[in-house]
Amino acid sequence: FIYIRQFYDWLKEKAYIKGHPIHEWKKKALQDEIHNRRMARHIQKQRYYSHKELLNAYRKHLEKIIEDYATLQNTIHEILNFICFLVSIGKTVYTAGSLVMEKYKDHLLNYEYRPFRYYSSTSQAVFLKNVKRFYEWLTEEGYVCENPLRDFSYEAHKKWVEVSKAVDFRLFLHFTHGNTSGII
Repeated sequence: FIYIRQFYDWLKEKAYIKGHPIHEWKKKALQDEIHNRRMARHIQKQRYYSHKELLNAYRKHLEKIIEDYATLQNTIHEILNFICFLVSIGKTVYTAGSLVMEKYKDHLLNYEYRPFRYYSSTSQAVFLKNVKRFYEWLTEEGYVCENPLRDFSYEAHKKWVEVSKAVDFRLFLHFTHGNTSGII
């Protein structure tokens, strides 16, 4: 974005153009413009694809851009866990909206991957970032029209998880009157 501004500054300085069309643009406005142009360019696919077909197509896409096998496997595993969550609540990637994403955030917050072991705030934010990237790919390829995690922020979510866990722990201590013996 900086280079584009510098280019327009140069054009204006050399008198090739009179105005500066992007001088007032902000990052969010530019992202919205790019999103709108992509949506106008991409036509939604004519049929619905199964979760397995979508996952296989996404894997092929990731194999082109991710060289590390472990990272590729972790990303696919996180997307598969998300799809399993959708199936468990009777939704698909096509019908998942912002309310479903809020349910998924709560699911990650309270999910025990082992007894009394929960995902860290960083892990949860990474999971959601990978789901966001999955939806960005789905949108670009024309499988879905809208990305329900479009406004997701990695840092904001990490802070939200940390605050949520702190509040839960304070409530736990309040109701047990600080007596945690025999619980863990």
